[in-house]
Amino acid sequence: MKPSRVILGLETFEGDRNLRPGKVLHYIKCMKQDTFLTDIVDLIVCTCGGIQYRMNGQHVCNARLDLDRPAYRGNGKVRILYWNAETVQDMRRLYSSIDRGTPRTRADVLNSYLFGEGMFEGYSQTVIKQIGEGLHFWVNSNMTPDDVAYVLQTMHYQLALKVGKCLALCGSLKHLKRSPVFGAMFATFFKHGKEAAEFWENVSTGANLGVDSPMLKLQHKLMQSNVRRKGLDGKVSMPEDMYGWCIQAWNAFRKGTKVRFTHSDNGRIKVL
Repeated sequence: MKPSRVILGLETFEGDRNLRPGKVLHYIKCMKQDTFLTDIVDLIVCTCGGIQYRMNGQHVCNARLDLDRPAYRGNGKVRILYWNAETVQDMRRLYSSIDRGTPRTRADVLNSYLFGEGMFEGYSQTVIKQIGEGLHFWVNSNMTPDDVAYVLQTMHYQLALKVGKCLALCGSLKHLKRSPVFGAMFATFFKHGKEAAEFWENVSTGANLGVDSPMLKLQHKLMQSNVRRKGLDGKVSMPEDMYGWCIQAWNAFRKGTKVRFTHSDNGRIKVL
């Protein structure tokens, strides 16, 4: 059996990133042009509980199997490195530590820690990614993915579950799919979970709301705006603007007042 097929036949754990066909096609093109350097490729296999798991290499191996030529004249042999892990969590740490250059995104690292793990069982990779983005924006923009994973499992675990439940219901809506909005969700659920659930449900649907409702106005504002590029309103909005609108609408909702959004312009705050 071909080594590539053997590697792809190994077990994978929940949290492994999805196969990207474009990356496979890129590798195939490089192999056809003889510009793919096999001697810099390290495939990593980790044994845990008597089972061998593939840690990386799915794109390279799929490209090699899909290559439409009988023999590939490589520039060297691929190395296979074998590791042992005492626990699944140790294996997750190994997975999250390799290929950090380009292949491992922040979302990849976060999901390698949390997806399929008992504490976040039932949450999709997309929702876990959104939870991580929200915490990262709300708490500290300098946090590493490892820091975010740790905080989500410890001091803000219950809060993350509440935000995750909300995101599972409405996180796919385009006007809510922004990191500042996810961060605002953390801020509102941290303040008052029950009211936050009502608030975001109304922002997501906009159903049966009066024209002066802060939630309806926020929904329209988010629909008209883009982060760091012009939106339908003709303005370039910064992440801090979008987060601020959410908090302004939240405060107005809790006070029962109307909302007036602010917008930053060359360092100045303007009332819209």
